[in-house]
Amino acid sequence: MILVTHAVVGAAIVAAMPNHPVLGITLAFASHFAMDTIPHWDYKIYSDSINPKVGGKKISLNKYLALDAVRIGGDVALGFLLGYLFFFNSGKPWLCFAGELAAMIPDFLQVVYTRFPTFPPLAQLQRFHKWIHAKKRLYEPVSGALYQVAIIAAVIFIAKKFIN
Repeated sequence: MILVTHAVVGAAIVAAMPNHPVLGITLAFASHFAMDTIPHWDYKIYSDSINPKVGGKKISLNKYLALDAVRIGGDVALGFLLGYLFFFNSGKPWLCFAGELAAMIPDFLQVVYTRFPTFPPLAQLQRFHKWIHAKKRLYEPVSGALYQVAIIAAVIFIAKKFIN
């Protein structure tokens, strides 16, 4: 899944349980893995220095890293914005942010793993992430992105019915 999808799901989860922030944040983190079991499209990471599938290469400041930084940064920013717009709890803005971050962090930890592959917690998390990830992929970017827009819309619709 792209990060915006994870962020919206994470925000929805913590918004549904504002009186239980630790549980909500924990479930938002776990939601990442549940969402990754669904066949989906991911955009390609061009920079070998941050690509979790390549891993271990020295970070190269080049056009591929810049392209990935802009795309990933935009994905993260849109995720934070949409999660905030739809699930901000007026008394706890930090909770919305924490749920979004918790739901996205497993993908960032994959990049950290490429730098520290022998660190046991990261190695175990990476192994689990690869194991649980959907084996079937959607390769078409347009339909893959639209599929995730549909997931986001469904999450917003369902969560709003139960939260309000």
